[in-house]
Amino acid sequence: MKLPLALLYKFFLILITSLSFATAWAQDSVCFSQAMSLYTKGNYAEAYKGFSFCLKNTNAKGTEFYNNCLLHMGICALENAEYKQASSLLHAAEQALNDTSDNYIICKQKLAALYKRQGDYNKAETILLNLLDIEENSSSTNCALKAITLNDLGVIYKRLGQYDRSINYLSASLQLKQSCLNPEDPSITISLNNLAGVYMKQKDYTRADSLYRASIKIKTKLYGPNHPSTLLAWNNLAELYRQQNNYTEALAILQDVLARKDSTSGTHTLSYATSLHTIANVYFASGKYNACIIYCSKSIDIKEQLIGKHAASTMHGYVLLAKTYHALGKNKDAKSLYDFILKARQKEIDTYFKYLGEEEKIQYLKASNTYWKEFSAFVFDMCQSKKHTAANNDLFNQWIENRWYLSELILEETQRQHRLWENISDTAQLKLVEELKDLKDEIAKTSLLKTKEDAHESDELNELTDRAAHIEKELTSIYAIENRKKYSVTDITHTLNSTECIVEIIKPIQNSGKYLALIYLQGIKTPYQIWLPEASVLEGKAYSYYRNNIKFKLNDIKSYALYWKVIADFLSAHATIHTIYLVRDGIYECMNMHTLLTDSSTASIIYLNKTESILSYKQRSKTIILNKTAFIYHPLYSTNKGACDYSDLPGTKTEVDSIEKLFRNKTLETIRYSEAMARETVIKNDTAAYSLIHIATHGYLEINSEDDYVESMIHSGLLLSGACDPIDVDSTASDDGILTAYEIAQLNLSSTDLVVLSACQSGLGMMDSQEGLLGLQRGLLVAGTKNVLVSLWKIDDAVTAQWMTYFYSNLLETKSCTEAYLFAQRKIKDEYIYPYYWGAFVLLEQ
Repeated sequence: MKLPLALLYKFFLILITSLSFATAWAQDSVCFSQAMSLYTKGNYAEAYKGFSFCLKNTNAKGTEFYNNCLLHMGICALENAEYKQASSLLHAAEQALNDTSDNYIICKQKLAALYKRQGDYNKAETILLNLLDIEENSSSTNCALKAITLNDLGVIYKRLGQYDRSINYLSASLQLKQSCLNPEDPSITISLNNLAGVYMKQKDYTRADSLYRASIKIKTKLYGPNHPSTLLAWNNLAELYRQQNNYTEALAILQDVLARKDSTSGTHTLSYATSLHTIANVYFASGKYNACIIYCSKSIDIKEQLIGKHAASTMHGYVLLAKTYHALGKNKDAKSLYDFILKARQKEIDTYFKYLGEEEKIQYLKASNTYWKEFSAFVFDMCQSKKHTAANNDLFNQWIENRWYLSELILEETQRQHRLWENISDTAQLKLVEELKDLKDEIAKTSLLKTKEDAHESDELNELTDRAAHIEKELTSIYAIENRKKYSVTDITHTLNSTECIVEIIKPIQNSGKYLALIYLQGIKTPYQIWLPEASVLEGKAYSYYRNNIKFKLNDIKSYALYWKVIADFLSAHATIHTIYLVRDGIYECMNMHTLLTDSSTASIIYLNKTESILSYKQRSKTIILNKTAFIYHPLYSTNKGACDYSDLPGTKTEVDSIEKLFRNKTLETIRYSEAMARETVIKNDTAAYSLIHIATHGYLEINSEDDYVESMIHSGLLLSGACDPIDVDSTASDDGILTAYEIAQLNLSSTDLVVLSACQSGLGMMDSQEGLLGLQRGLLVAGTKNVLVSLWKIDDAVTAQWMTYFYSNLLETKSCTEAYLFAQRKIKDEYIYPYYWGAFVLLEQ
């Protein structure tokens, strides 16, 4: 039977079309395979051309093949540091890909990598955390892809200085890869390298060395000795040797790596620039500064073209170059670079820092402290060699103003965030604020029980900290605060009159360095510099001598000469000075300068929290409002007699009885919480209503030198009812009778004019180089208290009661904290000659 001609023609067309599609698909597959071959070898520029060719020569737009080409072009552009093009391609692929496919996850991971390289860690972290949530809740998750997400989060946390968190994510990534991949899979080497990098940051060189070598072994077997990835691993090992001062071994590796890169991947890659930078570091450490400049400059040129001037890696190059210029005496060039570096750092803080959680801020500053240390070393070297040049005065002012901007950054940012959150009216957001406070309380309680060996508690603490950071970020993204104001020296000196000065004490970065006192007088353009003895002296035997004279009521004949005389001698030339605003740092925060002054001293000393506080101090009223006063005293530490380490404090009842009588005579409202009512929850829930709070109890200070910021705030606090057996007082988990400084910092005390801590050593704590003294007074300042009265040592109960009676009797008349403080100090001094009795208390104003 013959088919109709029309039907034969139709069949022929179908056959031709099918053959065309088959041929096209075969061609597409060959094209894609060739491009992928270049891609896997690390030749991203040629691979990009291959994927682009495939894309242009296919009619399969919108298909899986087309989308795969689009995705891999985006990845190649990313690896070639062509970020604008990478962003366009990856976002296009994101829109085109099925959101349940593995390629979609890869696309999101690469977008996160793009944001990370551009310094937008917040966006990168958000993408990766969302991916991880999807991967952990999906039964069909590709374990290798999940491992990459974990790895990439670990890399971000390393950059932000969150090393413990970074190790947790990188270790989880490595374990997952080892469980589901071939032992020599190239992806495993990425986790090995990254984990080694964190250990190197923590100076755990043995672990880092082992991990780097394991990575090199796998990469050499997979790719050969000349592959960019293999050479990068060798570069990392060379950096490890450099950090251990093994310069010969490091240089031998690096020169070999550079030669191999030159003949394979070329000289215009980030990998090549990294090797140049490491060699420059070796030459700097070896004192070969001219060679360092050559290699460092080449590295910077490549990085500027590939990743931009503000990328973290490029910034490291600028710092090294600035240090080298200074070492060669090219100080003009060094200053120009430092100007750029500091402006870039300030911009990064303004745009990114404020969106971090509190602990993340702490770790970020710690990891980024190198910039500030190097600039400080440069400034001090310059100013001590040529003190009076106009250029050096300008340089010194720049250093001061940047120091103000960076010092107590966490305190100020936390204060500003808390004040914003206090005015939230949205119900859902209010719940977040309350949850955050509860989490912080739980962090404090868990940390008090935690030991470093207790893995279970550590995991629990990490979960609490992560959740708290997540909520803080969510709240800060809703209620973004304005960038911090940067003050100038003239802003400060123009607020002073002819009878006032500011003395700002500055602790040196190195223990071998000298303390510095800056004197600000009315209208001057640059503060006067008064150099004091070395930190090793003032913080060592000299401070022990001072404390022993206080404790044993001896005549102190040395401390004035060491800590204050040179300042007094300078001020004696300015007879009109009657008020000294003292901003303390370092060991000076553990001392009361009044105890060093002679009876002939006429100037009054007012303690300010920081130099810029003079602006708000001058603007606000010098008198306080006495609406309602709370007395918290004589806690019931335990109902089980004899089972508590803390002694009963019946003397505090006598103290409060005497003080409250003064308030009743003025018909002022007061409320008392004692014994079982002197509870932690009272302070947490009720104290925001009081303009004045007086707390008379034991303080505790269990800080050690290894404690970080959070641990220092948790290991100092107040002991209240139930400190020994909390269940007998309150069954809630939030009240264990121990109120830490960390918990106090979460309170709202912005309406409180004065908090008096009649507790021994409530004014002491851990000294932090950037944040000042960490302890009870820090917690109260963060909470918003305007004035804080604390003690530096324990004194007799009867004298304390007498001191407080003098203080409050004057405060009720003058409503001035400063006048009341100085009055009480003078009155007790008239009766007791030794500073032990009258000098224990210090008044801090902000």
